[in-house]
Amino acid sequence: MSPHALGLDSVRLASDGWRVCERGERDVLWQDADDDFIRVTLFPNKTELPSQSLVTLRDYFRGVALSNNGGVVSVDVQSIAGVPCVRNIFKFLQKPHGMVALGSLVIPRRDVSWVIRVQCPEVGVAATGMREAGIMAQHLHLQKASGDDPLEGWMFDPYDPARKDPLMRNLADDEKYDEAFPWHPLARVRRKLADIRETTRIDAAVSASAAFPLPTF
Repeated sequence: MSPHALGLDSVRLASDGWRVCERGERDVLWQDADDDFIRVTLFPNKTELPSQSLVTLRDYFRGVALSNNGGVVSVDVQSIAGVPCVRNIFKFLQKPHGMVALGSLVIPRRDVSWVIRVQCPEVGVAATGMREAGIMAQHLHLQKASGDDPLEGWMFDPYDPARKDPLMRNLADDEKYDEAFPWHPLARVRRKLADIRETTRIDAAVSASAAFPLPTF
């Protein structure tokens, strides 16, 4: 199927209750009830993601995060409405304090792709850093008891333990803490990406279009 037969609305989010901020032929931006931003962008070009392995795919998206002064929390191959996609979660420092979580679902076909982005900033001075501070205190207590370096193991690359990048995942970024800190940017971005995967409708023409060979290992 020709990519010209596919458009922005071939991937439809359940956007009831969201406010449209911008809309063009290939891009739409909403703001939801939490004041988080959701954007869908159509790229009508041949997909040029690495497909040799999950390692090379993660290396690619790590480079994207680092080039924008961010860090990788996770990169996984999943599916949305039965169509393979890549779920990325990055984090960025926010001025003057706090962090921003940016999650995306990349839906690549051979000749066209869609990217769904969810941007969740840290809001409220009182809440800023509470999750990190609480988990850090637990970590320091355990490290002190064992006699290890207090900061050993706090920050790490989730896929390459040898890396030492300026901003990396830390222990507090683990999904198991999301329920205790539901307002945290990472909790919100994971929850909203999951909701989008569950509720998004994708035209049959997308599934019928030439596939892009996403790696699974």
